Amino acid sequence: MKVIFKFLAVVAMALSMASCKPNAEMETVVNEDGSCFRKINVLTTEHFRRYEGWDKVMHPPLETVKSGQLELTAGDSIMEASMGRNFASVGDMCRAWSKFENKKWAIQSAGTFKTTFKWFYTYYTFRERFSFPDGLVKKPAEQWLTPEEMQYWSTGGADILGDSFGDEAYTRLLVLNEKIRRWRAENVVDLFLEVFEKHWDLIDNPPVTLDEFNMMKGVVYYDIDEYKIGTMDLDTHLDKFFETDAFSKACRDTTKPFFNELAVISSRLEAMCSRSYICSLRMPGNIVDSNTGKIEDGVLYYKLSADNLLDHYDVIAISRKANVWAFVVSILVLIAAVASYFIKVRK
Repeated sequence: MKVIFKFLAVVAMALSMASCKPNAEMETVVNEDGSCFRKINVLTTEHFRRYEGWDKVMHPPLETVKSGQLELTAGDSIMEASMGRNFASVGDMCRAWSKFENKKWAIQSAGTFKTTFKWFYTYYTFRERFSFPDGLVKKPAEQWLTPEEMQYWSTGGADILGDSFGDEAYTRLLVLNEKIRRWRAENVVDLFLEVFEKHWDLIDNPPVTLDEFNMMKGVVYYDIDEYKIGTMDLDTHLDKFFETDAFSKACRDTTKPFFNELAVISSRLEAMCSRSYICSLRMPGNIVDSNTGKIEDGVLYYKLSADNLLDHYDVIAISRKANVWAFVVSILVLIAAVASYFIKVRK
C-alpha cells in the first residue's frame, strides 16, 4: 500500500490560508442578562449532519458549489445547514462552540460578558478568544514576529508600514508573509515528526538514534523548500535526507501505527484550514468600539479563520445602551429643582 501524505492538502493549505475565502457564517446575539444565541450556517455533506445539542435545519441539496467553499468527492451530496442554539451565558456558548468545531478543526473558544452601569448609559463588554488547543503549536510565533507584526496580522490594529508606500510597503508585507510561512511550515512538519519520535522503537533499522534524530530536526526543517513542500511525501523526504528506506517501510506496514496517526493529523489540519467564517455580533444597544472588524449600524462584523491565529485571536466589543429611565428621572429632578427655585424667588 503506497503511503501518500501529500503536504499539498495540508501544509500548502496552511501556508496559503491568507487567500482562503469565507465559506461559513456565524451569528452571535448577546442579551442584557448575559444569555446569548449563536447560529452557524455552513455548507456540509451527509457525514457532517450530526451536531450534539444544536438545533439544525437542513436545506435542499445545492445544485452548484462555488469554487473553494468545499472540496467534494464523487457521490457527495452537498447541503446548506443552519444550526443554532440558545445559551445561559457567553462562557457556555464558547465551550459548546469549541466542542462543535473540534470535530472538524482545532480552533477553541473562551469568552466573557461584563456589564458596567453608568447613570445615563449601561456599557456591555464582550470578549471571546479563539486559539489553537494546547500542544498543537510547539514553536510560538514570537520567535519569528514582533508584537506589532502579530497584532497587524491578527487584527490589522498595528501600523507596521509607517511612512513606507509603494514598493517599499509591498516588500515589508512580503517579508512578513515569509516569516509566517516559515513559522507555519515548521510547526506543521513538527506534528508529523512527533509521530516518528513517539514510535521510534517500531522503525526497523533506523539510520540514526532518536537523540540524533532530534538533534537534526532543525536541519530537516530548512532542508524542506517551503514552496515545494506541497508536493512532497514526508516519509519519502526523510528517506532521502537520511539515505534510507526505513521511514517509508514503517509507514507502509499496516501493523504499525504510523499510517493511521499521520492520516489523522493530516485530516485534522486540512479541515482546520478549510473553514473560514464571516461573523456578526449583536449586543444590547449599539456596539461603539471594537479591536477588530468593522461596525455598521451598531453591529460588529469580522472574519475568523485559522489564518487569524498566530497565538490567539481576541474579539473585544463594547456596546452602549441608553438608560431611558435615567434621562426621565434626571429631567423630572431638573424640573422639580427649577420649579422649587422659582417658588422660593416668588416668596
